[in-house]
Amino acid sequence: MVARSVRVRKVVGSNPAAPTIFYLIYNHKKPLGTDVVFYNLKKNFMLFIHNTFIHNSIQVNKARWFDLVQIDDAGSGSLIGGTCIGLYFDKGRIIDFDFIPLEFFNPENFKKKLYQQQVINIVSNFFLKYSIPTDEPIEVCQGYIFDALRNYFAQNDFIWKNVKIQGVLQDKVEKTFADYAVSLGLPENYVLFTKYPFHFHKLLRWVYADYDARKSLCKTGWKSWKKYGDLPVEADFGIMDVPGYYCLKCGKKIRTKSPIRILKFFSNRQNIIYLHEDCASKTCQTS
Repeated sequence: MVARSVRVRKVVGSNPAAPTIFYLIYNHKKPLGTDVVFYNLKKNFMLFIHNTFIHNSIQVNKARWFDLVQIDDAGSGSLIGGTCIGLYFDKGRIIDFDFIPLEFFNPENFKKKLYQQQVINIVSNFFLKYSIPTDEPIEVCQGYIFDALRNYFAQNDFIWKNVKIQGVLQDKVEKTFADYAVSLGLPENYVLFTKYPFHFHKLLRWVYADYDARKSLCKTGWKSWKKYGDLPVEADFGIMDVPGYYCLKCGKKIRTKSPIRILKFFSNRQNIIYLHEDCASKTCQTS
């Protein structure tokens, strides 16, 4: 529930009419007089208390209820496209998104980890746009894309913790990235009906189906792109004998018994791509 650097003490609320169990979260390495957080697990909100420790007791100076902020991403593990950053603010049920552009994932920028600073910029803009107080409790997705943001929060005394984001924000940020991927040319039926459509090797097959046009859509700073991004491809022709296949170039269905072009390449496995014989992507009339 919490990071290893904190301890948890169970505390029962004093109201007998509506008893509430809280969990006192504190960092035992910080000096006395530090701040602590009460986290109500059932209602999913936090009560922040500025306090002073006096012989292991707490003297409450001020307290108020806070609105939860959640931060999540989608696309950081996708070979194609940039990365979507999403924010949810409990006050007003606000959900908003922004994108780290693909250029931040080219070899030079990715090596410098400039995308990490862009995350901080995006989240800071969200806080300014919606006038979110900087002492609101924040739940941050556990992904690598937020490493610098976590350091930024820690250095600036934000109240935050790592969690696996689930629910409304996760669903909406993933849908936003999926729509964005479709706008880049990924077939909608591929996104809707393929299991794990953003798996690296599945997207690699889609890229190689129209390599010259699609390599510019890739996160070329990745080590995996350096390893698999320029593989030899064997081309052949044949007849489609099996129903249900779609051309990975134009996205349209391939008719059974129709002539096809077959591309083969080896990554960590043998990959076979089926295309219409004379496919010209969006102008293809063969389906």
